[in-house]
Amino acid sequence: MPLLIVFALPNLFFFVPGSSVITGPPLIFVAAQLVLGRQAVWLPEFLGKRSIEHQAFARILTRALPWIEWVERLVHPRYWFLSRRVADLTVGLACLVMSVFMFLPIPFGNTLPALSVIMIALSLSERDGLWLLGGFTLSLASFAVVAGLFAAGAFAMMRFF
Repeated sequence: MPLLIVFALPNLFFFVPGSSVITGPPLIFVAAQLVLGRQAVWLPEFLGKRSIEHQAFARILTRALPWIEWVERLVHPRYWFLSRRVADLTVGLACLVMSVFMFLPIPFGNTLPALSVIMIALSLSERDGLWLLGGFTLSLASFAVVAGLFAAGAFAMMRFF
C-alpha cells in the first residue's frame, strides 16, 4: 500500500522531532483499515485535506527517489504463499503495531518501525515473500527494542520509588 510507505518515509529518512505526531495517526488509521479488510482507504476530511508544502515534498522526493529506484530493482513477485485476506490481515497487524511504536515519543525510536512498515508494504504491493520475511524480522527486532526500553524504564521507575 503506497499510503503506508508515504506516511512511514518521513520517519525513516529524517529525524524531525515531532514528525511522528503528524505521520503516526494517519499511518495507524490506514493500517487499521487494512486489518479490517477495507478494499479502499478512507481518510476523514480533516486528514484528507491536509497537505505538505511543495518545497518540503520536493526535498523528500529528491532524497527518496534514488532509494525508491534502487528498491524497485530488488522487489518483485516471489515466494508468496499467503491468500489476499491473510496477507492483508498479517501485514495490517504488523503495520498497526509498528505505527503505534512510531507514534510513541521514543528518541530515535522511529527508524526501525518505519523501515519495517516500508518493507512489509513493499512486499504486499509486489507479493514478495522475501521482503515480507525481512519486514517481519525487522518488526520483531523493533518490538524487542521497544519492549526493552519499556522494561528499562519500568525498572528505573521501580528503583526510584
